[in-house]
Amino acid sequence: MTTEKILYLLNQKGGIIKSEMRQVGVADNGGVPNTVWVELQKESLKSSINFLSKVVETPHLATISGEDIGDEIQLTYHLGFGYEEELGEVTVNLRTKLLKSAPSIPTITDILQGANTAEREISEFLGVHFEDSPDSRHLFLTKEYDGIYPWRKGEKYARAMKEAA
Repeated sequence: MTTEKILYLLNQKGGIIKSEMRQVGVADNGGVPNTVWVELQKESLKSSINFLSKVVETPHLATISGEDIGDEIQLTYHLGFGYEEELGEVTVNLRTKLLKSAPSIPTITDILQGANTAEREISEFLGVHFEDSPDSRHLFLTKEYDGIYPWRKGEKYARAMKEAA
């Protein structure tokens, strides 16, 4: 599957805010773009992953990354398609933004079970609620950190660490 085909399919599905294709890495693939970056409306993220899983193939979820960008939290779902294909894997990065005041999004664990660990980490460190998550226990932080999200800019914990340094 090519980046062009995947982007075409996503455009047909809808919900795209913006997109681009890039050639990333040093793979000898003739300069063909191998990475797709797509920003989606929050409401379109899960259905887009489900759509790609059915129309293309079940992707490999590398991780979900999250970032505090002011009044919003940006999530990027890093997916891989076609590892065994001749021109190599196509990486699809689906990005969405959540209001920091209400950071909630449906879980994708019913599509990709392996997402649970990444969702738990994002929940714990950025305070994102993954609706209908099968397991939302902390992975790293103790109960003393309930309500404190270290990856958020301006959090009490982050300020205390900076002041102590």
